[in-house]
Amino acid sequence: MLSCCFSLSRRPYSLGPAPAHILVGLSATIYGDLAIRSALRLATPGDKVTGIYIPPVLPSGYAAAPPHIRDTFIELQNEMMVDVLRRAEREALAAKLLLNKEIDFETRALDPSSHRQRALVQAATTLKGDMLVLGAKGRETFQNQEVDIALLPSYAVNHAPCPVLVVRLDSPNPS
Repeated sequence: MLSCCFSLSRRPYSLGPAPAHILVGLSATIYGDLAIRSALRLATPGDKVTGIYIPPVLPSGYAAAPPHIRDTFIELQNEMMVDVLRRAEREALAAKLLLNKEIDFETRALDPSSHRQRALVQAATTLKGDMLVLGAKGRETFQNQEVDIALLPSYAVNHAPCPVLVVRLDSPNPS
């Protein structure tokens, strides 16, 4: 059984009467799913939720690989991106239907970047987000997931222009 833990950045956030723009980091992991669900639950009618996906950067030996391998890698990367964006859109539709919330939802795929942390913070600045919601690893669970998924929240908490809500999964205490 997994429990959910939330932590908020040090930046102040107030829920005001004006519609908010909530940004959420999307990924092909359980943490991305948790982030989008949390952002949609946090949103109130009239708010805008934007899912942001940054595809993984191509491996360093990519250019030297045979053409069929390069094509296969790009095809798989594109399939993963489409899958992530579709899952986020299904979550938004479910929130509208099940939670009866009229939320403006969109997804954005950014260019692959070797500096994903900076790209996400830049997107928060450019899109003028009122809050950024990110999923993160909890303790030592799920060691084989994306390597930098734990780095994104800590960088964002310290550099984003808006408050950052970090949502993580914690394993129950093994005692």
